[in-house]
Amino acid sequence: MKRLRDALLLKQLYQLKDLDYQYIDLNLEDNATNDPTSLPDTLPQLNTLMASCHLCSISKVRQNVVVGTGSAQATIVFVGFKPTMVDSSNRNILSGSKGEMLVKIIENVLQIPRENVYITNLIKCYPKNDKTIEASEVYSCLSYLQKELEIIHPKIVVTMGWEAFHYLTQESITLEEVHGKIIQHEKFALMPIYDLTHVLKNPSLKKDLYGDMLRLKEFIGRGKN
Repeated sequence: MKRLRDALLLKQLYQLKDLDYQYIDLNLEDNATNDPTSLPDTLPQLNTLMASCHLCSISKVRQNVVVGTGSAQATIVFVGFKPTMVDSSNRNILSGSKGEMLVKIIENVLQIPRENVYITNLIKCYPKNDKTIEASEVYSCLSYLQKELEIIHPKIVVTMGWEAFHYLTQESITLEEVHGKIIQHEKFALMPIYDLTHVLKNPSLKKDLYGDMLRLKEFIGRGKN
């Protein structure tokens, strides 16, 4: 496992060198006891680290890093795939009609205050010109999402769209087959739903989305009272 980790780190260093990043000397003796792959244990510290991340080529041309927002004690975490150009400009996750739809779902269907849930993306930067995101770029960001989930420790994670579901679970099943189903994944439950942009473009999917949210509401209500 250590050899694989070292090989992946070395590959990333070569990729950064190809992008004209320069290396600097560090005093390794002073940091000999630190694990270089460890991540902070609080969301503010993690967000600060993400803001200075340069692990992939997207960071070279990004406008802003778009971090998650909401409660660090959230029962539900919604996970999208990537920010939009508007999100990046506003430094605000899920801007526009997509965000408005999600807030309505949270407050009107789930009947939970927006600030009581957590919303984040797997990819933290908008890819310039909405270019196709490579798998290596996804895996550069995946550890940040995994750490967010470790810190928050939600009861359930709701992935929005196939990409978020696929990269978080490594499953290749289609959303048509799995949307709205509650899956036990590692230390939390997981429910895949359609990406909200896709739903906005295909209104016929609103019925499926509404049914999925009713099942989610029933699930989070278990154990109460």
